[in-house]
Order: sequence, then structure tokens, then C-alpha cells
Amino acid sequence: METKLTCSNCGAEVSNLNMASSKRYALIPLVFMVVAFVPLIKIWFFKADATKDLKISQIQKTVTAESIDVTGLITNEGRHRWSSVYLEAEFFDKAGNFLGEESERISSDIIPEIKEHFKVSITNRDARLRAPDVRMELKIASAFTSSF
Repeated sequence: METKLTCSNCGAEVSNLNMASSKRYALIPLVFMVVAFVPLIKIWFFKADATKDLKISQIQKTVTAESIDVTGLITNEGRHRWSSVYLEAEFFDKAGNFLGEESERISSDIIPEIKEHFKVSITNRDARLRAPDVRMELKIASAFTSSF
């Protein structure tokens, strides 16, 4: 039995069937792949760095019986919006010996080219950290930004 293909409109027998498509449609999958991979390329190769974008200044430390209150100003000098910023406080004695470290989160978002005042309270049971001659260094530990 020989299979024949007929036209559904006129009933004529179709002898040649061409399945080739236009060359302009061949680029569609390529364009789609490039557009789909742009966010991944952005994530892999152009990572934002909170330690470079965010700067801390005007740091003031107030020691109470239960906690260490730290106030300051954080400036976003980059072009990313940062959230969940974790500050890390390192404590050193008079001789420069490391005593310990604590971290706290700033709850507000820090948008580009903005200065944001902050206050965090560090509660620690180690009384050595609350001594008056203890030096504190404050830095950005981590932060989150969206790549999209």
C-alpha cells in the first residue's frame, strides 16, 4: 500500500512536501537563549559587593549594664539597593588582643546615593566587652541585593 498525501482544500495529490522554514525564524531560539542567560551572566560575572558600596561613619558607642548601643551613619556609594545589612563589631583590649565579635542586622533598605542613620544594640554576657578601655571596630559583614 502506497501512502499519498492530498490537499485538504482541493483534494489534489501533493507530490513534494517542503518542511524548510525561513532563515529569519532560525534566529529566534538563539535570541531567546541570549535573553534568558543575561541574568545568569550578570549574577556570575558582575557580582555586587556590599563592602565596597556601603561605608560606615560617625560611629558612637554607648555602654550600658546590659548592652552596647552603637549608632552611626551608613552611606551607599554604589548603584545597588541593599537590604538585610549585617554589621560586625570586633572588640579588642588595650594591648590589641582580640576579645570577641558580635553581629547585628540593620532592618532598613539602603538605596543608592543615600545616607541612613542606624542604631543597633549588642547584648552580650561577656562583661569584658563592656569595659571602658575596650576598642570596637565596626564593619559590614554581609548584605543582600537583587541581581535583577
